[in-house]
Amino acid sequence: MVVLHRRTGIVSVATLSGLALAVGLTHVIAPEWSRSTGLDVWNYTDMEAQYRDDKSRLQDEMKIEETLSYQISLSDHITTELIEGRLSFSEAVDEIEYINRERVGFEESLRVTFRPSTHRERLALYTLTKARRMLDHDPSAQVVVMARLEAEYQAMTGRPAQDL
Repeated sequence: MVVLHRRTGIVSVATLSGLALAVGLTHVIAPEWSRSTGLDVWNYTDMEAQYRDDKSRLQDEMKIEETLSYQISLSDHITTELIEGRLSFSEAVDEIEYINRERVGFEESLRVTFRPSTHRERLALYTLTKARRMLDHDPSAQVVVMARLEAEYQAMTGRPAQDL
């Protein structure tokens, strides 16, 4: 009976040694594959540092996404207030400009999408477009509200709104 335990122990040690040798040889023969499958356990500190960097980057991206979502939500709220007549067109444009002032890529996007010469005119066209889209579900209200907003745009800029 004692011999059986020793054989089992010898077999276990031999198996463990064989596995360690196989992992080591795998790293020598195919280091990229070994790394990608996580078999290079001796690089734990490097992997841990990479994990911390990835986690930090993910947290930064989540903060950016949260901020963007908040800015869009506030812009939607301001546009709703405009549509319902609780804000003038000029006030809504001012609010949307303030909300999105620090929004990553917003100004560049406006510049590409809307061609008027001033930033304020681009913001005004953005606001008109946002209002039109929010009213897509109600075509009759869209006609009435957009006529009012386009008149306010023309009064503010001195020229008619371009085709949106």
